Amino acid sequence: MEFDIKLKDYPVVNVSWVDAIKFCNNLSEMLTLEKCYTLNSVSEKITVDVSKNGFRLPTDGEWQFACRGGEKGYRYGDIDEIAWFEENSNGRLHQVKTKKSNNFGLFDMIGNVWEWCCNHRGIPFEEIEEDASRPINFEYEYAIRGGSFLCHCSYCNRYRVAARNGALWDSTSSHLGFRCVRNVGGR
Repeated sequence: MEFDIKLKDYPVVNVSWVDAIKFCNNLSEMLTLEKCYTLNSVSEKITVDVSKNGFRLPTDGEWQFACRGGEKGYRYGDIDEIAWFEENSNGRLHQVKTKKSNNFGLFDMIGNVWEWCCNHRGIPFEEIEEDASRPINFEYEYAIRGGSFLCHCSYCNRYRVAARNGALWDSTSSHLGFRCVRNVGGR
């Protein structure tokens, strides 16, 4: 049997939260943008400055706004048309852009892979921006959003754009990835 799989067409998975923020910093540096994350190996502290113009992980609130795609409803479309989940994924990861995008042109915001967020899980919504700028606490879980190809349809359907969970900073999984963001108006 022969496979013609182009890995660039699939979400990046098996990356920890720290791997994801290092990627964001490296991409920012490569494009001569300001790095959002400061990693201090001596004190083992990581801080993020969401006002910088480089790449970073979205806050929980930014992720939810992007997922809604300007819609006010539970989802931005019929669940079978927009998401890979347990009942339609055949238990495996799928190529991106094979389902319908939201009104912002974003694909796979629900299902396929969970996505890391910048802030801790369980932080009250009004404190998310402040939490994202605090030194990293490795004892807390970080927010992950969107569900994955292993989630039951009722989970993606019932929780819609609000589907959230958490994972420790060093967790990796075949159904956990990330999405980079930048501030609007960054150079």
